[in-house]
Amino acid sequence: MKILLFILSNILIMKGKKKYLILVFVFFMVICSAQEKIIYQEEFIKNHIAKMNKKGSIIPIKYTPKFKQILKELVKIGWMEKAVKITDYYFPLFEKKMKKYGLPDDLKYLPILESGLNPRAKSEVGAKGLWQFMESTGDLMGLSYNDYVDLYYCPVASTDSGLRYLKKLYEMYGDWKYVLSAYNYGFGNINKKIKQAKSEKYNDVYRLLPKETKDYLPKFLVIKYLVTYKEYYFENNRNFKYKFSDLKQVKTNKATTITEVSEKTNITKNVVSFMNPHILGNYIPKGSIIHILKK
Repeated sequence: MKILLFILSNILIMKGKKKYLILVFVFFMVICSAQEKIIYQEEFIKNHIAKMNKKGSIIPIKYTPKFKQILKELVKIGWMEKAVKITDYYFPLFEKKMKKYGLPDDLKYLPILESGLNPRAKSEVGAKGLWQFMESTGDLMGLSYNDYVDLYYCPVASTDSGLRYLKKLYEMYGDWKYVLSAYNYGFGNINKKIKQAKSEKYNDVYRLLPKETKDYLPKFLVIKYLVTYKEYYFENNRNFKYKFSDLKQVKTNKATTITEVSEKTNITKNVVSFMNPHILGNYIPKGSIIHILKK
């Protein structure tokens, strides 16, 4: 406060229009600083968590200092704002598939944590796509790839496989805390920890989990919070230009290319490629499923 008063006193003795411009700038910075502090205040976060919990959640959210810490960390991550914005595009697809399999709406936040909603994401250990399938699990869930098409990168195929896998995990555990932990750590490893803990209570097993898996649930819940209240934490909240519900699936009856699809549909090549991340290059084999805008 003393520093601010010192700056203001020096501005006030200045002459000319420059003084008023600087005063406006300082006032703006003070307001922004105050707003930033408010959105990270315990009471603010608790109130907004309470509103979310009233609407229902597969895992009730509780405020903790760690929740606030993770919130601040995630807001600073470069890709997070882009991921939150692109939810406009992917959520209609996720919600449609979740309804099909009778799964809770909250699961739509999982690919943000897994891949940042980057359909071409690939981890250091080889997990791929929006839902980050390892090849061993993806193969069991019906995903495949060749030199031209990689279904791990296909939003529809990978989402279908991801949700069927989550449903299997829920049938196995009947507890979403276990389901999400198993999705991160592997159900084989979770089962080993259950035996090691000599208890099926999640809190008893939790203490034996690696740090990454311990942090997985809190990060998932913070991401749900961030998307729900994105207008407080991100500046650019304009709606994404497209939604996946604007697209239709087409099966190619002959070999074609991204270039040819672009010309026939009057959509730029970049947009056609964006809508079809599973097509690895320009060439599209006969019998491939592609996505284009509905007429």
